[in-house]
Amino acid sequence: MTKTPVTLFNLQHFLVAAQTKVTDDYMAWSNDEEFARKNIPHLTLEPGSRYVRIVSKSHGQRSCFGFVDLTTGDVLKSNSWKAPAKNFARGNINDENSGCGRIRWTGVF
Repeated sequence: MTKTPVTLFNLQHFLVAAQTKVTDDYMAWSNDEEFARKNIPHLTLEPGSRYVRIVSKSHGQRSCFGFVDLTTGDVLKSNSWKAPAKNFARGNINDENSGCGRIRWTGVF
């Protein structure tokens, strides 16, 4: 199967889908709806030369949520702040669920 290159539109669509998945998962995890609404992690993207870092911000702290490979669109778990785990892709932003099949509020798994 040939991988489709990543476009800005695909990345934006992925970010919206991922944020929706994180919000739903966080609300299901929390017992206190008011607390959950105030503390839902917010995702942003930080582009690099080969990978886009997905950053989660919650309680004033930032953490690496995962990565998107710009050449293939693969969604990768983070190995560290600067590097993805390259053992296997957790999804692809061009698939039927926008690469969000293995995403929870805690990160890409």
